[in-house]
Amino acid sequence: MKFKLWLEDTIPWWHQSSKNFSDYPPMEWYENPLPKNLKAFHGGGRFDKFDLDHLGEGEYMSTSSKMFPALGFGIYFSDCKSLAALYTKHSEDPAIQEVLLDTENLYDLRNGSPKGNQALYDVLKELNKTIKDSPFRTFGIYEGLFRGMDKHQAIKLLTKHGIDGAFTRLPSGCYEISVTNLDIIKKVDMEYPVTTIPMYVPGSKV
Repeated sequence: MKFKLWLEDTIPWWHQSSKNFSDYPPMEWYENPLPKNLKAFHGGGRFDKFDLDHLGEGEYMSTSSKMFPALGFGIYFSDCKSLAALYTKHSEDPAIQEVLLDTENLYDLRNGSPKGNQALYDVLKELNKTIKDSPFRTFGIYEGLFRGMDKHQAIKLLTKHGIDGAFTRLPSGCYEISVTNLDIIKKVDMEYPVTTIPMYVPGSKV
């Protein structure tokens, strides 16, 4: 499918206020803002290894409103220790894990990317759906997958089409990252006691 057509179907909805794409910056200008290998931090309880068997049992289940995860279901990381520490507040034995992430195939949820947009279009094509179908029209393709089917089935589809998770940049400058493919977690370096981590303050990057 031609670039402009799949771009129209897959770019974030807030970029679709106009159907005139002649003024839209070419997506081939996109550069991943994350380094290829990113030092990142995961907050939660102590554990032996990362796995996807308990998705939705952490922060999501601990909130009374059961708000949908900001980046869909996955294992959450940040490049800021203080942000990762927020995810430890419901753990009986809290800790921060430091890892190295391969970010090459993480989807930029705010801006999209040529490779990621094409992959999401291919997912929709496999499902015989379009961006105009529910729930994609309301929530976008990435989040719509998690809202419209079993989370593990959604992850399997994303992985099949080369998407390892998603990320977004917060107003503080910190990045929040949801990993759905464990293969991109390259190594675990060390564990930090939560008491040594400064409090996260919106607007500051620590």
